[in-house]
Amino acid sequence: MKSKLLMCFFTIWSLTSFSQDKASLTKEETVNYLNKKINEIKDYSSVINSKSYYHRSSEVKSSKDNLKISYDQSNYKQRPEGTLVTINDRNKYKIPMRIYPCDYFIENITQEFNPAYIVSVEIGNNDQNAGTVGFMQITLKSKTVKYLIERNKTSYTVSGGNNDGECGDFQKVYSNTNFYTIVYFPYLKADDTNFNKIKKALEYLRDLYKAEDDPFGN
Repeated sequence: MKSKLLMCFFTIWSLTSFSQDKASLTKEETVNYLNKKINEIKDYSSVINSKSYYHRSSEVKSSKDNLKISYDQSNYKQRPEGTLVTINDRNKYKIPMRIYPCDYFIENITQEFNPAYIVSVEIGNNDQNAGTVGFMQITLKSKTVKYLIERNKTSYTVSGGNNDGECGDFQKVYSNTNFYTIVYFPYLKADDTNFNKIKKALEYLRDLYKAEDDPFGN
């Protein structure tokens, strides 16, 4: 019985560890805490639409009156270095090119928004949370989330020669910006307390932004 009570106490203590210290945190310190949390996903994978995506770099930072959440995701666990070959172009000139797997891509996603507009923070859908990396769903009052996605992949397919059908010229081939009401925050699910701690940090940051933007508001 005592061991169960101790375990219960430890769980409650760990879930509230952020809230115990947050009273003295500044906006910058809270952003740094969120940046530390998002960087825990490096080298781990998430599952989106039944496909695995691997994460390398990620960042949370403040930008003027907004918060920026950025992360990269790729369909390869290790970044292919590319094999250097020499091919003939359409004018039969020999040119050097690096050959990559034809399906290889990297997506760079940046979400920018004002935390003062946060309405709720919840766990994302089951499919997105099937991997080691889960996604928190942050809902805002209206379509004020600036969502930028850039995709880098091979854009050249070799025709003829020893490298016929192989792909190269890895570069940005797609870029699109839209406005949404939802922000997705990737986090490491191995720590059972992560969701609650990150949620509290986001809600605390929301209150700081609200007070800063309008000290006489509700």
